[in-house]
Amino acid sequence: MRRWLAVHERLEQQYRAPQILDWVDVPGTEHSGLLFEHIDGSTWDIDSRPDLMNEIASLLLNLHEDDELVRALGDPGRTYRECWELRYREQFYDLERAEFGPPGLSYPSVSALVELTRAKFQREDFSQPRDVHPLYLRLSDAEMNWVKQAR
Repeated sequence: MRRWLAVHERLEQQYRAPQILDWVDVPGTEHSGLLFEHIDGSTWDIDSRPDLMNEIASLLLNLHEDDELVRALGDPGRTYRECWELRYREQFYDLERAEFGPPGLSYPSVSALVELTRAKFQREDFSQPRDVHPLYLRLSDAEMNWVKQAR
């Protein structure tokens, strides 16, 4: 968070980030953090703003390609995958049967699926088909459509 404080002016000017008002230490606790200006808003309504996901992806791309920001933060450039892993790896680390594959397997394909299962196959670590269930990080497209139709 302190690193954000160091680059907040660029984030506010170039990326519409909310203004940072102050650094706050919560008395009597180990908690502290940034205090941002309040921004009025609402939950994303996909029907009224279907293009928002593309806007967010474009914004992320610009952030990742901002060399001045990278230099100011002192970090090497990272891919989206590397950023995701840094943020979420610990949350998924304790899953009993989860394994992280190399970056080449980031896109769904039959060859990626075969590569993901190769290590288990070589260890002769087989699962019964009835024990295999997908773990989704979001609702499936079908479920989203059901929710949308129910409105």
